[in-house]
Amino acid sequence: MNWTDEQLAAINKTGSNIIVSAGAGSGKTTVLTERVITKLKSGIFLNELLILTFTNNSAHDMQEKIKKEINSHPELKHSLNNIENAFISTFDAYVFSLVKKYHYYLNIDKNIQIIDSSVINFKKKEILSEIFNNKYLNKEQDFIDLVTNFCVKNDEGLQQNILNLDKNLDLIIEKEEYLINYIENYYKASNIYDLLNKYLKLINKRINALNSTLNKLSFEVSPVFYDKIYGLLKPVLEAKNYEEVRVVGSVSLPSLPPGSSDAAKFYKAELKKIIDELKIYTKQTKEDLIQEVLTTSNHVKVVIDILLELNDKVDKYKKKHNCFEFSDISKLAISLLKNNPDIASQLKNHFKEIMIDEYQDTNDIQDAFISMIENNNVYMVGDIKQSIYRFRNANPSIFKEKYDKYKNNINGIKIDLNKNFRSRPEVIELINSIFNKIMDNEIGSADYALEHQMVFGNESYNVISPSNYSPVFYTYEKDNKYSNEEIEAYIIGKDIKKKIENKFQVMNKGTLRDCTYRDFCILIDRTSSFEVYKKVFEKMQIPLIIQKDENILFNDETFLIKNILTLILKIKKEEFDADFRFCFTSIARSYLFELPDEKIFLSFTNNKIFESEIYKIAKTFNKDLNYASNRDILEEIIFKFDFYM
Repeated sequence: MNWTDEQLAAINKTGSNIIVSAGAGSGKTTVLTERVITKLKSGIFLNELLILTFTNNSAHDMQEKIKKEINSHPELKHSLNNIENAFISTFDAYVFSLVKKYHYYLNIDKNIQIIDSSVINFKKKEILSEIFNNKYLNKEQDFIDLVTNFCVKNDEGLQQNILNLDKNLDLIIEKEEYLINYIENYYKASNIYDLLNKYLKLINKRINALNSTLNKLSFEVSPVFYDKIYGLLKPVLEAKNYEEVRVVGSVSLPSLPPGSSDAAKFYKAELKKIIDELKIYTKQTKEDLIQEVLTTSNHVKVVIDILLELNDKVDKYKKKHNCFEFSDISKLAISLLKNNPDIASQLKNHFKEIMIDEYQDTNDIQDAFISMIENNNVYMVGDIKQSIYRFRNANPSIFKEKYDKYKNNINGIKIDLNKNFRSRPEVIELINSIFNKIMDNEIGSADYALEHQMVFGNESYNVISPSNYSPVFYTYEKDNKYSNEEIEAYIIGKDIKKKIENKFQVMNKGTLRDCTYRDFCILIDRTSSFEVYKKVFEKMQIPLIIQKDENILFNDETFLIKNILTLILKIKKEEFDADFRFCFTSIARSYLFELPDEKIFLSFTNNKIFESEIYKIAKTFNKDLNYASNRDILEEIIFKFDFYM
């Protein structure tokens, strides 16, 4: 392969922590795989590399790519013997294996299990409800004040907010210590003034937005009208401190002249919106703002007490049942390393390099764990533009902070893989033009225009005139006769037919050919539109294949497994009621057994049900239910009931 200089650096650089900012289509996976091969050729064993990613699929794909690449190097064939035992896994899987291996140091059972999120969320709700009820019964006045101030009809919203807080606090390694010290740290004078300064910066941003919008309005109205509005807003725009900004409270904008443009109406409405916000922000004096923050301490203390009690009871529940969440497992791993330096040292010395793919999706706990086993040998690959797991607590600012340090050669080095070998220059230019406007250090955690723009890299595309591939944006007028989806489907269908008729040229293995219907892909954000496209395309005689996700909740297999699980539980509890009979009948009539109704009926009437094969198989699960995980039970059901028959 013809590597670029940047790719060669990403493959061969050593001796330091390295962060690789790899844009889409830059060949990052190929580079990462080649780096592994280079390490093996240098005499490092495969099990001396820790290769981490964030999904099971990614870990499996990485393992397969490394295996395939090893196969192409005869001198490395011996490494295939270790591929199955290599440390190529997700973060969660690796720390879980570490905690199980050293369980006796943590005083936990070796058969530790991951608790299902729905189970623990239900249990947290149950425990929190009990805590609330006890506080009501004890008539705790501070708690009553909290409920009175923040609840209307019931306390469900307050309870949900506390559960959300608890979930976010799970990202803090020393959660209990953080809560215990929160009041002291948050309400100290220095922090209060920091909060006030952040508040003032927010107001300054709105004033800047006011100035920008006023400037845009100047192009849409007469100089006389503009001067009138500017005169009203001048004291706010030129305010030197918070108290001077408060004059905004007396500002009232005049009406636009008759016949003003839609743009003028829009900018005038934006001005009013910003002014109304500023009126709310500056309603109180600075002293009143500070005092208002301080008066919240009693309410916060009650919430903290509830969180500490909830945390304590949930921890006891988890330890009793030997089931934990992945965030708990990561914290246990950190505790293990913190309290046993010999184990941390052993891992530091064992791993010659720690490779992390999709590093932009790292969270704070994972980063803390890596910092305890790294030895200036962490190789991080990611693209801050592609951080999509914030809902799973990913923190892209970790990537940015390291990138900013390493670009100045502080604690590491950075390498940019910005050349895109997948897309045409027109696509790259369009993407850059969009992200240049919407992604900066404050929005998106990166200065896209300065450091992360993609660069066209696939010169083979240059055989085709760029004018053929410029992005096209279609607009249309609404029509009461047809829906928007129908109009859009027709426009797209017409465009496809035109390209087919004009023999639009596409690239195929380095050569050009006429396009076919198979070369077109339509991406839609709503599956409800699929049928509309099917109808319109059939009328236009355009062949169409629809691909969409299927909801497995309504599959026959899902209903069948649900009924098997219910039957197993009924047998364990010896509840041979109507639900038991329903589940038995469902399973017996399914494709797994295909028993005739007559035989099923006789099984009930002759009391032969306990001699049936279904009952005997289900009864074997009795002992497994006490310790097996949900996954183990499901796999055993699939195996014992011959789903793959």
